Order: sequence, then structure tokens, then C-alpha cells
Amino acid sequence: MKKILFLLPVLAALYLISCKKDEVNPISGNPVNTVSYNTAQDYLDAKNVPLQSFSVNAVTGGTFTGLKGTEVIIAPNTFVHYDGSPVTGNVQVKLKEVFSARDMIFSGVFPVSNGNILKSGGEFYLQASENGVPVDVQFGAFVEVNMPAQDVDPGMLLFFGAGDADPDSLNWDPIENNQQDSLWNNGFTFNVADGAYELTLDSLGWANIDAFNGSI
Repeated sequence: MKKILFLLPVLAALYLISCKKDEVNPISGNPVNTVSYNTAQDYLDAKNVPLQSFSVNAVTGGTFTGLKGTEVIIAPNTFVHYDGSPVTGNVQVKLKEVFSARDMIFSGVFPVSNGNILKSGGEFYLQASENGVPVDVQFGAFVEVNMPAQDVDPGMLLFFGAGDADPDSLNWDPIENNQQDSLWNNGFTFNVADGAYELTLDSLGWANIDAFNGSI
């Protein structure tokens, strides 16, 4: 229900767009290129936040920066297979940056934690694989993430969320509530000079720097 309420403005826009198939520029008289969508899901898919892909050598590590400025630093020998063996080839790392209200609407990833609305400082998704097979961060290793702060609040916390890159619904949990893996993260800081949150992660997936901002 919450997701439907968030999407009502989008669905209204979809209706208007789908009805305008043969518009004409009133000045030039030339047809205007318009796009029609058969379903609301088609519209959302077309506007969704891109899932970016980067290649990193697992042995030497590497650094890359997303389209919206998120910097990911991977140290040498960070990744292991799920059987514990080291990864020695190239790793495909996928990144999705969800920063604005528009990003949240079209990705379906809203800042809500157990019914509480959050003030989002930025959300992102990270995943890594080798030849299409997911890999993990080995015990004692960390992935560094520098994310441009979308909001600053003294009450900001690190949240994690279960789900794939495009979840139907995702609930954010403060990291201290994650009983399954208490070492999911080694902390985060706000770099005033760079205006960025600096995170040290020992697992991949959805992460979010947020502050509680009311309830629904």
C-alpha cells in the first residue's frame, strides 16, 4: 500500500504521457517525438536508476566512481568464493546510486524503516560476481565507499536492506538491529571537507545513511 501511494503521481504522469502520441510543435508545425508506454511498469522500467557495472582485478584491487559521484575502493585480495577460496580473476562490481526523490520513486526503494519515514542522506546498492557467480568479501577485509552526502543530520545512522538491485519492496534496518551479522560494517564518518559519507563495509548489498524523521 505504501508503495502504491508513493507511485500515484507517477501513474498520473504515465496516463498523460500515454495519451499524447501525435503531438505537434505549435511553433514549427513539426511532429514532436513522444514515447508511449503500455503499462505503468513499462514506464517505471524506462525511468529506473541504472545499474552500473565495473570490472576490478581481484588480486590487485581497484577504484571506480559512479555516475553520481560514489567512489568505491576495493583493496587487493578482498573477494572470496562462497566456499572460502580466493578470487583471482576479474570481478564485475555492480553499483546503483539512489539519491533523489525521483530515484526512489522509479527504483521503488523508499526511505522507510518498519513504518518510520527516514531522512535520506543517500542510498546505494553494491554487488560483485565472477563470471556471473556472486562472490563475497572475505573475513577481515573491507570495501571503502565514499558517497556524496544528500543530507546531513547528527542523527544519521547506517541502515542495510535485504533484496536484489530492483526489489519489489525493501525495509531498511539500522545496522545495530542486524543480529545475523554484527560485523556487517565497521562504521562510517562524515567528511566535512568533501561533503561525503565515508563507509567501511565488510558485506555488499543495499546500504543507506539515514536519520529517523517521523512515522507513518
